[in-house]
Amino acid sequence: MKNLGHEERSYGILKLMWMNMLGYDTEFALVECMNSLFLDNFKLKTVAYLGLTMFLSRKSEVLLMVTNRLRLDLENRSNDFVVSAALKTFSEIADDHMAQELFPILKTLLEHESKYIRKKVCLALKRVLMQKPELALDLKPSFVNLMREKNNGLLLCTLHLAREIMHIRPKEFHPIFCEAQAHLLGKLRQTSAKSSGNYLMNGINDPFLQ
Repeated sequence: MKNLGHEERSYGILKLMWMNMLGYDTEFALVECMNSLFLDNFKLKTVAYLGLTMFLSRKSEVLLMVTNRLRLDLENRSNDFVVSAALKTFSEIADDHMAQELFPILKTLLEHESKYIRKKVCLALKRVLMQKPELALDLKPSFVNLMREKNNGLLLCTLHLAREIMHIRPKEFHPIFCEAQAHLLGKLRQTSAKSSGNYLMNGINDPFLQ
């Protein structure tokens, strides 16, 4: 695929993914995905990240390269969608080493100005805690602010993270959860009202949050 344009590369990776689902050996496709991640094209990058979720294994020799590439994209400050694609891929493929290495960056992204990014970070941190549960205590300061979040979408992702944290460290985080109950009950009453909510599904406001 060396001499192909971005569109042709995207199509080629998608075709390799289809061949993989049919049961053909496509080990070489991982290299093509890695090469595509270093090109400055968002569509190609998202397709390459999607390919990584299918082709990558813990025994792969390019696992360290994937970690470094994710680090670069997570630290991207010019395009939130690139950061989002990296977070989504991390949530799918992160092992214990990758979780340990990228955890400091994820903590920093919890303070990102974009709620869209912070939602993705909450789900990525859930993956981190599945791999490295001992890192839960490092999230305690951020957890206090997350539980007071007013945005419904971000609060929903926070509650997914909170469920994982409460399983791991119930004693340490239970007081924080109790303090946030008043806010959560107020949000439930507000969401149950007819004219309030970020999402409307069959006449119900934010049904997943409720």
